[in-house]
Amino acid sequence: MLKITLPFWMNKRELKKLNLAAQSFWEKVELWFRLPLSKFNLMTCDLIIVDYVAWERKISRLNNEDELIYRKRVQFAFINAQDAGMTRGIYNIFDRLGIPVFDIRERQPGKDWDIVTIEMSDNILSNNKDLINLLVGTYGATCRRYEYSTTNEVKQYVHVGDMSWSHQTFVASI
Repeated sequence: MLKITLPFWMNKRELKKLNLAAQSFWEKVELWFRLPLSKFNLMTCDLIIVDYVAWERKISRLNNEDELIYRKRVQFAFINAQDAGMTRGIYNIFDRLGIPVFDIRERQPGKDWDIVTIEMSDNILSNNKDLINLLVGTYGATCRRYEYSTTNEVKQYVHVGDMSWSHQTFVASI
């Protein structure tokens, strides 16, 4: 805060009191202006502010996109841009948005060298296909082709028990 100083001949009695009152008032005004800036959180603020920040970060909201995922995309836009193009970075980007990825495979035998396979659940891929395509198009390496592989999880239960058998042979001779 800028300190208000008076010339020495004015820095007495009533003018000094007025100076201190003005200094106190402008410190409060500065606090009022700084308070909203210190409480700025994209996960809890009004959606209009999120839209403004998204415009600054060149992010557009998808049709029927979940508000929480949209807020996360806006909040992590800079970090996601830093992680773009790397395998570990793609893992991190999907993890930040809450989209589980089982595996990302590059340079697989029997396929062209530039094909990258992203393996995820069939349910996740079908429910978020527009978002996943947008993320891969935005943050994927430009010199790679991406394909999706789906894996379904099946819970199986195997009952384990003890199974034993005893055997005796008696031979009799006369």
